[in-house]
Amino acid sequence: MFANDMKPDFCIRHTRREDASVALKEIYTRLPQQVMVPGPVLVKSSVPEPAGMNAAELGFFACHPTIPRAMMEAIRCILAVKVSSACCTLVNGNLLIAEGFPEDKFDALVEDRGSSFFSEKDNALSASRPAPP
Repeated sequence: MFANDMKPDFCIRHTRREDASVALKEIYTRLPQQVMVPGPVLVKSSVPEPAGMNAAELGFFACHPTIPRAMMEAIRCILAVKVSSACCTLVNGNLLIAEGFPEDKFDALVEDRGSSFFSEKDNALSASRPAPP
């Protein structure tokens, strides 16, 4: 179907942190300097409309009224591990560490053993099985 020697000649010009517009800057400021900007965010940064939609989505989850930000990062990290998404595991794991989560506790968190870093209620949110009644 595709020629083995075919090499596409294109480049997606993404927007760097220092050149970001308002909506994109909102996304980038949520990512500490030590945390890489995820590839999908960089791709969307080349077009203002998807970047704005991405900012709104991330803003909703980052500022959720009842679920702590670190818990949302933990849930995304657990899901990333379970679907073998190395990029998302790295980004969300580093965001969680930036929130103060102990790096040596990741295995327990991913294996549904919870963490003393979170409340019992929050640990129930990250479990892949239903919480007991």
